Amino acid sequence: MPACNDGVQNQGETDVDCGGATICPRCAVGKDCNGNGDCSTSNCVSGICAAAPSCTDGIQNQDETDVDCGGTFCPPCAAGQGCGHAMDCASMVCMGGTCQAPSCTDMVKNGNETDVDCGGGTCPGCTSGKLCLVGSDCVSNVCAMLHCQ
Repeated sequence: MPACNDGVQNQGETDVDCGGATICPRCAVGKDCNGNGDCSTSNCVSGICAAAPSCTDGIQNQDETDVDCGGTFCPPCAAGQGCGHAMDCASMVCMGGTCQAPSCTDMVKNGNETDVDCGGGTCPGCTSGKLCLVGSDCVSNVCAMLHCQ
């Protein structure tokens, strides 16, 4: 009589004694599956139960916008990787579904900038009142109490 411990793949199981639309337990990592519901990790990848999704598994899963980056749980993506919105990107700039490299004209304080699109040694100097760290961050070359003078 078929059972979940008979050592035979039967009664709709997706692998031996697990998965499928039976009362058998979910399958362990490495066992065959037809969907996430067949796996103890709820992660069926290409017909095989895989480890639980993570931000280091080399697979675009969870709500990642690219492989192991973006979304709610993983770190932001680098320039050139996929995105859905600014928060998915390290640069905080997502255009056309792709993270952009920081620039001095993107209207975002990113890269080495000390304020939005100025300072930091790569962008033009900041005007009076903008944030700075050193004099060269400012058009005036004067930085006092972290603000350009």
